[in-house]
Amino acid sequence: MAGATIPISTSPYIAMALALFYDGLIQFLAGLFELILGNNFHAFIFCSYASTFNFLSGIIDTSVQYKALDVFHVGWTIFTLAMLIASIRTNVALILFFFFFFDVN
Repeated sequence: MAGATIPISTSPYIAMALALFYDGLIQFLAGLFELILGNNFHAFIFCSYASTFNFLSGIIDTSVQYKALDVFHVGWTIFTLAMLIASIRTNVALILFFFFFFDVN
C-alpha cells in the first residue's frame, strides 16, 4: 500500500470530501437503478440522500458554517421523519431503516 495514502500536510478534509462524494455518487446510481426497476419511492429516497452527501462533500471549513449546518441537519431530520411516516405502508425493512437513520440524525 505504498503511496496509497493522502499526505496529512495537504488538507485533513480532502479524504472525507472524497468519501462523501463517492458515497453520494453510489447512492445516486442506486437511485437510478431503482428508477429503472420501477420503484419510484426507493429511487426518490436514494437520490435525496445522495444529494445530502454530495452537499456535505463540498464543505471545506465547517467551523465557519456550523450554524448553517445545524439548520441543514434539522431540515433533513424533518425530511427523514416524513419519509418514515410515508414508508409505513411499504415494508418493515424500510421502516427500520428510516427509524435508525432518524435516530442517528
